[in-house]
Amino acid sequence: MKSGSVNAMVAASISCLVGMGAVKAANNEQPVLVLTEAMIDVDAAGNVSSIEIGDSKLPLPLRERAAEVARQWRFQPVLRDGRAVGGRTYARMHVCLLPEGEDLRVAVDYLGNGPGITRPRSPAPPVLPMPELIRKGIGGLEGKRRYRIGADGHATVESATLDDPKLQKQYGDVWLRQQRKWVAETRYKPELVDGVAVSTVMEEDFDIMWQRRATKRDFTDAMARMARESRACRQAEGFEASPPVAVDSPFKRLPES
Repeated sequence: MKSGSVNAMVAASISCLVGMGAVKAANNEQPVLVLTEAMIDVDAAGNVSSIEIGDSKLPLPLRERAAEVARQWRFQPVLRDGRAVGGRTYARMHVCLLPEGEDLRVAVDYLGNGPGITRPRSPAPPVLPMPELIRKGIGGLEGKRRYRIGADGHATVESATLDDPKLQKQYGDVWLRQQRKWVAETRYKPELVDGVAVSTVMEEDFDIMWQRRATKRDFTDAMARMARESRACRQAEGFEASPPVAVDSPFKRLPES
């Protein structure tokens, strides 16, 4: 995927993007990373027939660029009763802006697809009794969660485990309860197959890190590193990246030829 350029007037929108929660480095020469979601209608042949970028606060040139990229995607046709049908899915993507003289280079990266989100989650999942973990010298948690999003848009956790066996034994039950509560507070837009809402199983890896005395500079540096290391920003800098495969969605995106 080749990144394009947009007029420098978009630069005035960077402060707006940061206000939206975009990831931005400490100076204007560094990339800005935005996470957005798009509603995508797929026809029976697996082509994108229409797309709507959900975040209206994203500046128009960037929404147009994201939509332009998404229209090129193709999905494996979905079969129902032996015939190919169309439907609707929701794709998450990163949009990266990289200053380049008077212009900005823009790249868009597909992160995955599945149900959409109507009631946003809290910024981060609850993290057990953090003071107790800090006293024990534990600086973070890694693990997996699996949950099913029903046709009614409600989600239920099927499993949530910590990778560390000792932490799982001691805190696994508490972690599972926290994850059930966190996921239950989120509302989703289910995927549609031939106009009918379907349930989807989602699987996520998580890696939650913290520091005893994190400063604002620590946070800024971490966010800047996240932007620089993202696939979208690597594309903006001239690198290519392979997109991930959708997990348990009836709409499987096909690799680019």
